[in-house]
Amino acid sequence: TMPYERLHSHAWTDAVIGAASLAFVGITFLLTVLIGQMFKLIGINLIFDLLNDEWFGWMLAGAAFGGAVGLLRERDRLVSTLQRLVMIVLAVLAPVLAVALVLFLLSLAGTGLTPLWDSGFSTAAVMMGAAAFAVLLANAVIGNGAEDRATNPLLRWAAPALAIAVLPLAIIAFYSMHLRVIQYGWTPERIWGVIAAMIALAYGLAGLWAVVKGRRDFDDWLRPLQQKLAIGLALLALFLALPILDFGAISTRDQVARLTSGATKVEKFDWAALAFDFGPSGRAALRDMAKSADKTKAGLASWALKAK
Repeated sequence: TMPYERLHSHAWTDAVIGAASLAFVGITFLLTVLIGQMFKLIGINLIFDLLNDEWFGWMLAGAAFGGAVGLLRERDRLVSTLQRLVMIVLAVLAPVLAVALVLFLLSLAGTGLTPLWDSGFSTAAVMMGAAAFAVLLANAVIGNGAEDRATNPLLRWAAPALAIAVLPLAIIAFYSMHLRVIQYGWTPERIWGVIAAMIALAYGLAGLWAVVKGRRDFDDWLRPLQQKLAIGLALLALFLALPILDFGAISTRDQVARLTSGATKVEKFDWAALAFDFGPSGRAALRDMAKSADKTKAGLASWALKAK
């Protein structure tokens, strides 16, 4: 029963305020560097010394971001105008991305997926980034409600094309993550990657269903689906934040099992990841392996524990 128009508008407002505040953080740092350079010319290096300290940089960024959010929250009319401007600009980009994605997916029919694995880039990350942009630009076109949707025919055709393109992109991303897990096992990053790919699959299925049911008026079907997805995504985020889930522990068990079974050779095992990326569970596993009768394993585990 939540009003979609208000929810959608609020989400865009938060995104615009966040982006504007990040831009303000960048400007603040540039201004601080300029002031520091001015004082450095006369032999006072205090500001540059502070910028080299991590604590000062984080405090400056936090203060600038918080200040910008506070200022923008007090100026509703300005933010509303800025939000509409951003949506108009992004909507203009929708046909560009739609054509690019259609050509890309048609090209894959001829080249196959092998060039994606040989490219050297993270295929899953690129595909999910493209899918996220497709969802963003499609929403910029359809607006907050039926009376807010774009009327330009080119934009009206671009939006359903983007909605449909999300699903094949998500499938490629999920398959890429699946291959990585089979080859190298679980890590916290891969667990997050699989979750993100499953979210992209859900949005892709919703977009395809809406276009099939509504055709040119697909947005009337898509809006309630997106509202359910947004609520589900918030509940999923809450569940993933619970302490009962420890991706480091899950990854440690899987990687140690692969090492024990011989699926991963001792010389190929990522000892540093166990020491620094998997949290307390990884270091606990290293301490156990440092007591192993296998001298090679024990030596490498001890080296990883002592490494900085």
